[in-house]
Amino acid sequence: MLQQTSSRWQAITTVNVLDMRSARVAPRARAQGSGGEFSHAPLIESLETRLLLSDVPFVGKYVYTNSSGCTVTVSLTGGGSGVLHFPGYATNNADPSITVTPSGSKSSLSISVKASRGSCGGWAQITGLTVVGHGLKSINAPRVDLDGVLSMDCSNGATITLGDLGWDRSTTLSLSGTSSAVTTLKLGFVWDTTISASGIPLAITSEEWYHVSATASYFTKIGIKHYMGDSDYSSSRVYLTATSSNAKGVSIGSLTVGSELFGNITVPGRINSISVGAANSGTITAGSIGTITAKGYKGDDGKKYTGYWYPNVTVTGSDAKGVGIGSIKVAGSLRGNIQAGGGRINSISANGIYTGTSSGILTIKAGSIGTVSVVGHIGSHDYDSLVKFDIGNRNGFSIGSVKASDYIYGIFETTGRINSITSLNSSSVNGILIETDSTVGTVSTKGDLVAFFTVRGYDSKLVSIGKITVGRDLDADTFSVNGRVGTLTAGRVSSGTIHAGSIGTLKTTGYKVSGLTVNGHMQASIVLSGSGVGSGKNTLDKLTLSSGGRLTRSMTIHGNAGTISVGEMVGSIVVDIQGRVSLFKTTSELSGVPTSNARLQISGGGTVKAKNGTFKPGSSDRLYVM
Repeated sequence: MLQQTSSRWQAITTVNVLDMRSARVAPRARAQGSGGEFSHAPLIESLETRLLLSDVPFVGKYVYTNSSGCTVTVSLTGGGSGVLHFPGYATNNADPSITVTPSGSKSSLSISVKASRGSCGGWAQITGLTVVGHGLKSINAPRVDLDGVLSMDCSNGATITLGDLGWDRSTTLSLSGTSSAVTTLKLGFVWDTTISASGIPLAITSEEWYHVSATASYFTKIGIKHYMGDSDYSSSRVYLTATSSNAKGVSIGSLTVGSELFGNITVPGRINSISVGAANSGTITAGSIGTITAKGYKGDDGKKYTGYWYPNVTVTGSDAKGVGIGSIKVAGSLRGNIQAGGGRINSISANGIYTGTSSGILTIKAGSIGTVSVVGHIGSHDYDSLVKFDIGNRNGFSIGSVKASDYIYGIFETTGRINSITSLNSSSVNGILIETDSTVGTVSTKGDLVAFFTVRGYDSKLVSIGKITVGRDLDADTFSVNGRVGTLTAGRVSSGTIHAGSIGTLKTTGYKVSGLTVNGHMQASIVLSGSGVGSGKNTLDKLTLSSGGRLTRSMTIHGNAGTISVGEMVGSIVVDIQGRVSLFKTTSELSGVPTSNARLQISGGGTVKAKNGTFKPGSSDRLYVM
């Protein structure tokens, strides 16, 4: 929990946000004098008998002493009059409410505070402020706290500057009017406060917000220096609502929070920018969003905290260029669902994208995504949780590129092309499911592809993928591409079955780990269905195992093959090529004498080169490893 950085506040130690005010020490208007009794000369001789003794009318200026011994000057310039309502029969040593009646648009109210005794703190408190009629240009009371109701017609726009709100009791700013003139609020710390301005636009700056609900027709800007709600205190959540937009369709120009955002934001139009230190649970709903940034912040303990983003974001439309969200940039982890509907997301960058909950699925939905760049991992092995990209088709592709420095554990459901998916960590374990109506460019990882890998089309449509590259082990227990794979390269294929319609080039390269060489063995079965292969074309163009790479599992090719080059054929495997083969090469010795070892059968004929010679088997011939 952040503390106030000035001497006005000390640490919060309570666990209930409704008690947070009493947990803060505020050496301001609440500090009592310690230098003896105060002496105050009366500023008026008497009150008219028709007024309550506690009501003090004034024109121009009135000076009184508040309950903490501070000298308070109330000034109304530009014409008009006012009344101070003191509690009981006091006209001094008390905290009044105020009513002012401006005479026109040049009227301004100011309240200044002077520490007549050193211990008063230089702060005042009022229990309410009512502006009768409209036309008040400004309220300037930066060292005055409001605990009560401010009622004011802001049809002409105004600037309202106050200290803290809601310290001693729930507070309301009731700002009426119907106008495009912006009213500016400059506030201190705001607690348990409702800001109601549904008919006018607002611009707001403040120190911190806790348990605040604010409504305006739209907000030109909102700037909170520290916290806007605090996730340590569930009831401190903030609610921000715009009822309409400006002429350009903007409901919030900019929202800036120095520390943590904890709240719900609902607006019908565009939010140009959201910039926070971090954002905890909550919801953001808007027509479109320009940028979302969580950049981290420095806590009261002096530590730096990463810029995490946990709220769920829902965008209901897009801008004129079809963009639902321009960019999402998170210094820490992105853990909230992102729903951009049919709009485009230009870019997403984060330290990690995952739910942080066991067996959960984080969903990112959009019309298309330009780039996804993650320093850490996408999805989580630790939580067995996936990230689901649910992407529609715009501008000819659904996803431009997805890149993670660590592993990718995700589901990609698209109606358009995926250009590239890349995992850069050589020690990572990846799992990927792609379901699309289009094509996939490249999928690559410097590490292992182990958990699952499936590429398929909707309604059994055949989907092709240009290139799959696996730097280390391909564990093919759940490897399936129902269409064509242009090139499949792996350091080693360690287990399972490779299912595909057809493959252009399949090869192993071997790899090194901790100074040791791992040979590029083919330890998975290969089943190529021939789906989508045209007449006279190859189901497998080329298969090459790295030097020393052995074939240890069976292979079935429904159709023709080009060149197949393997090392030793090991075990009781069967290589069944149900078509012709241009050339099959092996370092094993073969013969036509049946054995219990590996068997090669080629129904369409071809050339076989073995360690012990060259063979031209017929359709019914079988060759066996000697």
